[in-house]
Amino acid sequence: MPTTTTGGPGTELKKLLGSFGIKSKEKGCGCRSMQNKMDTKGPQWCRDHKQEIIDHLAKEAKKRKLPFIRLAAEKLIELAIRRAEKNSA
Repeated sequence: MPTTTTGGPGTELKKLLGSFGIKSKEKGCGCRSMQNKMDTKGPQWCRDHKQEIIDHLAKEAKKRKLPFIRLAAEKLIELAIRRAEKNSA
């Protein structure tokens, strides 16, 4: 069973996406798994694996028939990382 976290870059990214009306689906999207991975591994891992996270977001956007802009996704990830670092300080 995956460990759930109470905060971190994944949680912050989820909040940011939610503010645009984008929510994780109940089944099959892997969003919660990515959220937990980002939270557990922390900000530096997220920086080092930003392309992996962007690729996940791009795949989900395509499945949901949503527009996707890589630069916007990158900036959201960076903002989520900064917010997580601020909250943990």
